[in-house]
Amino acid sequence: MPLEPGQSLSHYRVAEKIGEGGMGAVYRAEDTRLGRDVAIKVLPDEVARDPDRVARFQREARSLAALNHPNIAAIYGLEEAGEARFLVLELVSGETLEERIARGPLPREEALGIARQIAEAFKEAHTAGILHRDLKPSNVKITADLKVKVLDFGLAKPFLPDAPGGSSGLTRSPTLTMGATAVGVLLGTAAYMSPEQARGHPVDRRADIWAFGCVLYEMLAGAPPFIGSTISDTLASVLKEEPDWSRLPGDLAPAARRLLRRTLAKDPAARLHDISDARIEIDEALVEPAESAEVGAVPRGAAARRPALGRLLPWALAGLASLVAIWIALQGVGRAPAPAARLTASILPPPEVSFDTSRGLALSPDGKRLAFPAKDGSGRVRLWIRSLDRPAARPLDGTDGAAAPFWSPDGRRIGFFADGKLRKIEVETGLLESIADAPAAYGGAWSETGDIVFSPGFDRPLERVPASGGTPQPVTQKEKTSDAHLWPSFLPDGRHFLFLNRVYGSEAELGQLRVGSLDGSPSRLLFSSNSSAQYAPPGYLIWWHGGNLRAQRFDADRQELQGEPFVLVSGARFDPRAAVAVFSVSRTGILVYQEGGSLAGNELVWLDRSGREIGTVGDPGSLYSPKLSPDGTRVALDRSDETNRGDIWLIDVNRGSGTRLSSFPEDDSVPVWSPDGAEVAFFSAKGGGHTVVYVRSTRDGSDARLLIADPAADLEPADWPRTDLMLLNRSKDDDVDIFLCSIPDRKIRPFLATPFREWDAQVSPDGRHVAYTSDETGSMEVYVGTFPEPGERWRVSADGGRMPKWHPGGVELYYVTLDSRLMAVSLKGRNRGGDRPAPIGAPEMLFRVDLKEHRLRQFDTHDGTRFLANRNVSLGAGVPLTLVVHWTEP
Repeated sequence: MPLEPGQSLSHYRVAEKIGEGGMGAVYRAEDTRLGRDVAIKVLPDEVARDPDRVARFQREARSLAALNHPNIAAIYGLEEAGEARFLVLELVSGETLEERIARGPLPREEALGIARQIAEAFKEAHTAGILHRDLKPSNVKITADLKVKVLDFGLAKPFLPDAPGGSSGLTRSPTLTMGATAVGVLLGTAAYMSPEQARGHPVDRRADIWAFGCVLYEMLAGAPPFIGSTISDTLASVLKEEPDWSRLPGDLAPAARRLLRRTLAKDPAARLHDISDARIEIDEALVEPAESAEVGAVPRGAAARRPALGRLLPWALAGLASLVAIWIALQGVGRAPAPAARLTASILPPPEVSFDTSRGLALSPDGKRLAFPAKDGSGRVRLWIRSLDRPAARPLDGTDGAAAPFWSPDGRRIGFFADGKLRKIEVETGLLESIADAPAAYGGAWSETGDIVFSPGFDRPLERVPASGGTPQPVTQKEKTSDAHLWPSFLPDGRHFLFLNRVYGSEAELGQLRVGSLDGSPSRLLFSSNSSAQYAPPGYLIWWHGGNLRAQRFDADRQELQGEPFVLVSGARFDPRAAVAVFSVSRTGILVYQEGGSLAGNELVWLDRSGREIGTVGDPGSLYSPKLSPDGTRVALDRSDETNRGDIWLIDVNRGSGTRLSSFPEDDSVPVWSPDGAEVAFFSAKGGGHTVVYVRSTRDGSDARLLIADPAADLEPADWPRTDLMLLNRSKDDDVDIFLCSIPDRKIRPFLATPFREWDAQVSPDGRHVAYTSDETGSMEVYVGTFPEPGERWRVSADGGRMPKWHPGGVELYYVTLDSRLMAVSLKGRNRGGDRPAPIGAPEMLFRVDLKEHRLRQFDTHDGTRFLANRNVSLGAGVPLTLVVHWTEP
């Protein structure tokens, strides 16, 4: 049955038709219950009306739904709506392998990389006892980040009708012996059918291995290995002929040729028995030199007689001539010192992928591999690995949201931060383990001793934990609670490490680059700096200052600087909020960095209730905590400089022009408007040991006045609902509570002070209720309670939430879920006594945001029809990385 856009099947709303084949039409649809896009494949009437085949589909769908692998497109289930029966499938973006091959043969490394991922998918399915039975290029999707997704896994089995005489046809191909008008005819399948399938014999996993060999051959040769003008001719070729091996690239590694011969052996007994062996051959082919005596290949001795430039030609043909400089540079690593000119080369992000250098990067200790977070077209961020002697990079599965990567000393593993955890991953096997809790990602370093030193957040000292896991222990001592210990980096002895002590206070008081020790002894000051630093052989420190990377001689044994610093490279990127420059240096002295200015870029954008962007406010910059004025004409925010010292600015919403409200030399942030818009309160580090709250008029030139200070805790304004009353977040140690401040007498008292953390208090427009965030359930949730006295309260969020905001009319409450959805909750009417908003409607998703990737930092609204969002600007996403060798002289 054909479907039209907007039509619904059960809770699936059809968006558009995206394909059609023998197994039915395929549509893009929205799963309105889960808020995600899916593909639905509507079964033809001939199948949907056959109870036996429907029963088989139901049984098989349950088995297939159990497959959970990144290279297999998921099958969510078989459902029905009215007379329609349809499969619900993972929606995979990108082009099919068939479309890719149509543009010509694939470069051998790209083809082998795709084949390896197909093999990974087959290994998962074969282990579960599931065969594909219909692998071909049109059933393989390649996403924008070069991730392979195998489609229609196992669907051929239940799709087939029973064979005549009651013998099941489940072992056969969908095209075998079926009439041209039969349901499920897939004319392209014959070219990938194994000889035993073509003869009508039962099949096992070796039939899938044959099809795998056909697909790999076609990627390399640009055409299938068996071709005929008719299906009969094609099947005859499958049964009797050998592939034309001369069509394969002349530089194909022997391991790849060996793999093709073993997968395309006509006798199943002589064919590769297990797809896991294919992965071994592919890995060998990726590192094996290209030399072969096959027909059409370069003779075995010819490669040895080529000049050096000839051996580099495949890189140039792949559009990566810049790697020649890298290759030459790598040959010199480890040789006797000799004067040499500086060499540089550019490293581009993978196709359809952008660098996310705000999350760091890391060269392996031997300088041969680069780990970097990158974002694909869907916004998904993962770690990628690039061997510098190869043109292709690959993502590491299981590293979604990764930040601040760092290598183990042996280069086999990478530590990183994601989802509030310090984690590690085996580069070759993909084995992933969590090591410790780490709410923030401000750097880690891995010692030869097997210990990791890492920063768990701005408010805690550096901690030491065994790489195998355990209980972290403090390894540095903070002199002031407002200091932040960040970005550790080990010195050559493996016992001492550099780190940045980020100081918050006077603009003149920069941070401190210090040397700490694994034994926890007091650290030693090297010099003042606002940047992370790394040790670089043969004996230098590298750090960022004034827009440039600087270097200076450093005696690591004595921990002393020598000589004068010099500018290593000009215009290196720096993140002032995180106090880290975008660079990494290996133990072999190779440097990689990214050019550009500040990474801390944000912009204010208007989004409508569907999430569509409808405008911007002001210029991008390092912006934080925007708050709309009561009349909606201005926005107050913190705009920071490269030292992360913020000032409060007022931006005109219509004109985009701004005026500075605060100009203390200390950090100012988190503005809150008075009810009449005449004043703005904000926190300031001017209090010295703890932040305090100041207030300044928005209408005259009077100086800011101190409102309240607490010598034992940090204070920041949360809401200013009445001229005489302000709500504050009070932070002490690791606890956060909500306090009330009486403005006339400048005294504070607890409002919500429990063993749990409560913050983000927002009073309803009528002043009778307060919404806030609490972690008392172990997860952040949004609550509504009575105000101004605490009393009865109700949880509003259903599955996690934060950042509550009221509609000015009090009819809705908005918040963001932990899985990145902006929700609206209807609050209409009052219950008995008028104390409780009633009824509290079920949360409704307005649109999906991306808090995990920090696209949305904060939001505000003035009327509920549009939302002012503070989102990150993607700076440096398309800027190449620069690799430098022989940089040690000014």
